[in-house]
Amino acid sequence: HGNALAREIYLAGERVAMGGIGEVSTRRAFRKKGLSGKLLTMALDYMNRREIPLSMLFTDINAHYARYGWVTVPRRCVSVPMIEPLPEPFVLRGLAEPDLPAVMELRERTAARLDGPVARNVAYWRDWMPFARKNPSVLLRGEDIVAYLDVDWDEKRRVLAVRDWGAVSDGALIWAAMSQCARQMGIKAQLHLPSALMPGINNTFAERFDLMWRLNAPIALRGEIISSPEQLISAVANATFFAADGF
Repeated sequence: HGNALAREIYLAGERVAMGGIGEVSTRRAFRKKGLSGKLLTMALDYMNRREIPLSMLFTDINAHYARYGWVTVPRRCVSVPMIEPLPEPFVLRGLAEPDLPAVMELRERTAARLDGPVARNVAYWRDWMPFARKNPSVLLRGEDIVAYLDVDWDEKRRVLAVRDWGAVSDGALIWAAMSQCARQMGIKAQLHLPSALMPGINNTFAERFDLMWRLNAPIALRGEIISSPEQLISAVANATFFAADGF
């Protein structure tokens, strides 16, 4: 079993076609027969026919996918403590249906500033996001929405992780919004964020090795032709993938 999803991601301010590989699994009685490899080969053929230059997947058996050309690119995250409550005039409240037009715009503007986030259209927001969100909130300055936030509480690690984010600016705003979200959820936790959202913070929380990329065809990024796995690893070294887009 497996699926391949054709999506677009932001890289260097451009939208690039990406094939997401998800839910690869084989019944125990049929393992070790090369079936998942055949599925991956079929997925690669599909992406090549569709001229999809990049592919991504999440796994804990990296060596298996490396045989088919995917390479591991560490996801860099930082851990920061909760900070003081939001100063006036900021208010954090739950997401409501009328908020969606402003939230969609803020999230896409933020995603376009980063490398890696999935680019979303109206249909994506309508069909996917209602099932992908967990604890969505909006940050208000007066009556204006200035940020959108979705978080996930990890009880085992005692961290509050960002699942989705969009804002007029990054950095301190997300730190404050996540701190307030933790308070309103009644938890005391470290805050877990992709490093690209907190530039200048050097206390690395961890590097996760569950994300793999594949270069199906050369692409141009920032004036450079990316044509090898080594170049791809360098180009996406600080990429951000929001869990709300998981596949």
